Amino acid sequence: TTREPDEDMLEVGIRALEELLRLDALPAQEDATSHQASEGDSSREG
Repeated sequence: TTREPDEDMLEVGIRALEELLRLDALPAQEDATSHQASEGDSSREG
């Protein structure tokens, strides 16, 4: 194969950075989704 471990590491790093950027761009949406998924209770929202 022409792919090397370094390339995989690079791709993983890039994906991680993109995910971080998405989380940073949409903190409220991600936070709401996480809380709804883990807690399943929206009492603190009201």
